[in-house]
Amino acid sequence: EMAVALDDATLAGEMDLVIVPALMFAPATLMRLGRGKGFYDRFLARLDVARRERGLAPSFKLGVGFAEQMAEAVPAEAHDIRMDAIVSPVATCP
Repeated sequence: EMAVALDDATLAGEMDLVIVPALMFAPATLMRLGRGKGFYDRFLARLDVARRERGLAPSFKLGVGFAEQMAEAVPAEAHDIRMDAIVSPVATCP
């Protein structure tokens, strides 16, 4: 049931804010390092397409992590989705 509800909300573009976890974040570039399966990148891309089709602004992507998860840089590829902001106990970016 939860998967169906999430799919429905995603396709309807109903999420204004998405809190995104990661293994590491690069606050300088607002990029994240996930687990390599691309789940969040595909989900966020689908959500923003649905929102654009309804004339809505993209969802706000908030990366949340601990200070130990912040890095100077993380590997990124063309399909990786940039965060709008990253927060941790020691910093908020941008």
